[in-house]
Amino acid sequence: MKYDVLGIGTPVSDYLINVEHLPKPNSGARMLANAWQYGGKVASAMAALGRLGTRCAMMAVVGDDPDGYAQKRDFEFNGVSTEHLILKEGFETAYCVVISDLETAGRSILGCPRNVPRLTVDMLDKAAIQDTRYLHIESGNEVSRQAAIWCREAGGQICVDADGYNAEIEAMIPLVDIFIPSEFYYKTRYGTEQDPLACCREMAAQGPHTVIITLGEKGCVGVSPAGEFQLPSFSVEVVDTTGAGDVFHGAFLYGMVQGWDAQRAARFASAFAAIKCTAVGGRAALATPDMVERFMAAGGKLSEEDRAVIAQRVARYSKMPYGRN
Repeated sequence: MKYDVLGIGTPVSDYLINVEHLPKPNSGARMLANAWQYGGKVASAMAALGRLGTRCAMMAVVGDDPDGYAQKRDFEFNGVSTEHLILKEGFETAYCVVISDLETAGRSILGCPRNVPRLTVDMLDKAAIQDTRYLHIESGNEVSRQAAIWCREAGGQICVDADGYNAEIEAMIPLVDIFIPSEFYYKTRYGTEQDPLACCREMAAQGPHTVIITLGEKGCVGVSPAGEFQLPSFSVEVVDTTGAGDVFHGAFLYGMVQGWDAQRAARFASAFAAIKCTAVGGRAALATPDMVERFMAAGGKLSEEDRAVIAQRVARYSKMPYGRN
């Protein structure tokens, strides 16, 4: 196979602001940090996979604006192939402002209206889709469905990031091998009274061999061929949770590529996501495999050496706006 993982989704350019607390109307707050980074559910998962040394590529379309070229550079910086990244003339790249606050450990996202291009079925490279072990998608739209069908025809497996609940994602479950919904999906689909493990079983009965519900600071629960599991999250000093769920998916797929069982892969992914939360944005604190292993061996603590590596990445993303060529 040419790729271990191929991702299909929408890359987003992020301007990130971190504050102590969100200001009330007619008041202000001091920025603790700000950064020019990149996002998108599958896009950040692919960046995580690239950082972990996986053979991976992003199949997507962005504008031919400065943000689009910056997206390409950043994928390549993080080890993601851009062979299937289309920069479409006359369009703009998706953009948002993300404000994270330490008081709630939450984030607020402000989307910017732009003339964003959309990936269509005729833009898909069928040969590439059928030359990957895992296809990672974020939607149940026509494009994702067709790509999933092609990938499965060739013996590949499908992983879905079900960040939020909608009918299209629900309809994809029978086509999926690995289904990873967020706590927001779980709460919308099942409410808060049902046992998350029971919900995993119900979804797995529809087709996926592995279903994992991510529950933020409460960890994750899952069912797989190797059995059921419940894992706590790693406790870290959270700076920003932006992209934590996205990179969990990428790190989990890294474990699948290594041949691990789902529980081991989920523990690794939880550690990877926790490290990400120690810095602003979805890209600055992406870890290497050795860094994650040291973090887990130390009971969820980063070494000074690894903190220094993250600090270098934070500085890189902070000093130059991504929109410059």
